[in-house]
Amino acid sequence: MQPTWRQGLLGPVVKGSNERQKNGEFMTSEYARAFTALLSSDRLRDVAARTGKTITFMPHPNMRPYLDDFALPAHVEVLDFGVVNVQDVLAETAMYITDYTSVAFDAALLEIPMVYFQFDAASFFDGTHVGRRGYFRHDRDGYGPVVAEIAEVENEVDAVAERAFQMPDIYLQRSRASFPARDGRNRERVVAAMVAARRRP
Repeated sequence: MQPTWRQGLLGPVVKGSNERQKNGEFMTSEYARAFTALLSSDRLRDVAARTGKTITFMPHPNMRPYLDDFALPAHVEVLDFGVVNVQDVLAETAMYITDYTSVAFDAALLEIPMVYFQFDAASFFDGTHVGRRGYFRHDRDGYGPVVAEIAEVENEVDAVAERAFQMPDIYLQRSRASFPARDGRNRERVVAAMVAARRRP
């Protein structure tokens, strides 16, 4: 599980520095409450136990000061961006739960089944966050279902587990259409295109 950050949750700046104080209202925010409840889900715990999987939580670096405040169950493994490589984590991931993070594109390339937990879509795209609605719409273009309720996330995880953690066809087709070149030579093509563009008059 890997949520992105919400700009409005940053604490006040420490005078004379680039540091920030903790936001005293963080743990009562919709964001903290939603992910605490999802990580504490008995249904997710049961699916993980039944299928031999581990629930891992890879919080955004801005959430690091608040981790001790989360009362997470013992079966949830917390991973730190500063310690582990997200690509290594994805290589071992059976299912990916996120909200809006662009790491979902990496997961889609690897054809990892996913679900977007967007409980706060209205406020996320209201202009107060760095993200803006653009060409990519999660419901139309994304690589997994978009849901707003914890029960819906649980249902999707159950369904994916029943399919032996295979990406459903509709999202598999989107992934393959989005990333058609999978021969390991994409960097070479990008560099060649940059060189060619530079040579143009």
